[in-house]
Amino acid sequence: MYKRAFKLVRTEIRMLFPAYILTFAVTVLLGLFSITFLKELINTLAGYQNHFNGGVSVDILFVFLSPCLSIVFLSSPYLSLKTLKEDPFGKRIALFRTMPVPIKVLTKSRMLLMLITLLILSTTFYTTIVIGIRDIYHLVFTTQQLVSFLLFWFGFSLTIGGLNVYIESGTNGKMLYIFSFLYSLTIVSFIIVFNLNTKNSVVEKVAEWTQQYDWMPSVVMIIIGLLSYNIWGIILQKRLSKRDYL
Repeated sequence: MYKRAFKLVRTEIRMLFPAYILTFAVTVLLGLFSITFLKELINTLAGYQNHFNGGVSVDILFVFLSPCLSIVFLSSPYLSLKTLKEDPFGKRIALFRTMPVPIKVLTKSRMLLMLITLLILSTTFYTTIVIGIRDIYHLVFTTQQLVSFLLFWFGFSLTIGGLNVYIESGTNGKMLYIFSFLYSLTIVSFIIVFNLNTKNSVVEKVAEWTQQYDWMPSVVMIIIGLLSYNIWGIILQKRLSKRDYL
């Protein structure tokens, strides 16, 4: 089953290769942009400045954008309004069904594609960050704590990533845009309210948890991410088995 699923994933990666390259490049830029805010956060936690001023900005980069590392966000379905009408993800599923591809294999391929994309883009994003803060992170983090901090956000991305797969393959083009709008509105509103009420950013709070509890926050988030990955896979399989794409 996994062998057939991987063959589908390999075919799609080849088809999406230009979009992967462009998404990869933008991910590097996002990582470079994050470095400035993380350096400011490190200086704040180290006591070199009184207040972290980039709270909302760094939260948007991590809380809002890091789940997008589970998708090829610069592929045509996310850049064209034609998606509303043409439903490219639905058509792709219909094509695989005509081969035919068993529902279990199709589901595994969707989840595996998301996981591979997340691994590639997250490694790119966080490696860029580590290179940028390599001379300063030791002021507040040990190397183990820095790894734990980054793994927390990987687990967070994995948690949302399964939902992204369901929206792409289990719904339609209209729902993809509706979900994107609702997700953006919800997360940005949460970030603003959290920063205003606590006078801290979410990223700053996670950094403090990592300093205090070492591996515990990242382990908990990775477990949540893995559970979410499997749960959304089960839900997607049931959805695909009931929906007629032909």
